[in-house]
Amino acid sequence: MAPKHPTQLSLDQALSESTQAGQYPPFEVAKSVSALLDSLPVDWAERIQMIGGALVVEALRPVWAESASAEEAHAKLRLRDPELADAIETLAPLLLGRYQAREEGKAAIAAVEALLQSGRSGA
Repeated sequence: MAPKHPTQLSLDQALSESTQAGQYPPFEVAKSVSALLDSLPVDWAERIQMIGGALVVEALRPVWAESASAEEAHAKLRLRDPELADAIETLAPLLLGRYQAREEGKAAIAAVEALLQSGRSGA
């Protein structure tokens, strides 16, 4: 079986390829996404969360429109692109766990602040 791509590009070559009709070099897209994130008041962890979430949404979007549930969308993605489905299965729980931990942390801080405020007002 002949390889799909007769010439393997190095990472530097792939990132610096000139724009072809209807295609954008990955490095240029990454720079644009980074510039967009630079304009937001978010820290590094939030940036990673946003990028990971965007990957999950973009991967599932074409099949979710055809499906009624997340499980059905994921099953259709698995049929179309098993490697991408594997990546989403790995990434989604990680992103969800980080989001939940951040939200629980915010709730814990708010609870401590409320206790401190009630202690001050009761004194």
